[in-house]
Amino acid sequence: MTQPSQGLTIEVSEILRQNQAKLLQEHLCHSLATKMPSSITLDLTRTTDVDMAGIQLLLGLFNTCQERGLTVQIDIASPKLRDLFKTLGLTKRVAIREVSLHG
Repeated sequence: MTQPSQGLTIEVSEILRQNQAKLLQEHLCHSLATKMPSSITLDLTRTTDVDMAGIQLLLGLFNTCQERGLTVQIDIASPKLRDLFKTLGLTKRVAIREVSLHG
């Protein structure tokens, strides 16, 4: 059996909508199967807009990672996303790290 690799960081584009969410989901599934990371960091520092498909993708990722015993962290810079994640209760399910892009 292959040993798990170190953590995996995936950068997400400025907009996470249905089309982008589907591509990201395929990338995540492939990465989970082939790299077997011990943790995943989603870099949403450039992301400013997420639709319901993007939220569903994130929830599915959290569930999959929880089932596999993996930790998930999300790096965000947008106050809008931070507030959205708090409203949806995601901050109770996953580590959110606020990152400043200014300096």
